[in-house]
Amino acid sequence: MVHDFNNLLFVIGGHCELLNVHCQGSPQARADLAVVADAVSRASMLTAELRAMAIAVADADAAAAESTGPHVAAR
Repeated sequence: MVHDFNNLLFVIGGHCELLNVHCQGSPQARADLAVVADAVSRASMLTAELRAMAIAVADADAAAAESTGPHVAAR
């Protein structure tokens, strides 16, 4: 799911860049696009953190399963 969300952010960011090229004569439009681009950047950083957290949880679950053996029920 994180990967899919990151793909959407890539599309949004790419379209912001394209619109920025087409809005050369409009300072307000460029300022608005800068706000969107900044939000995309921050959201992309959050998805990276979510991905790292998901990997850490999966690793912890795997380690716990190995240490407790097969008699413990999975979540």
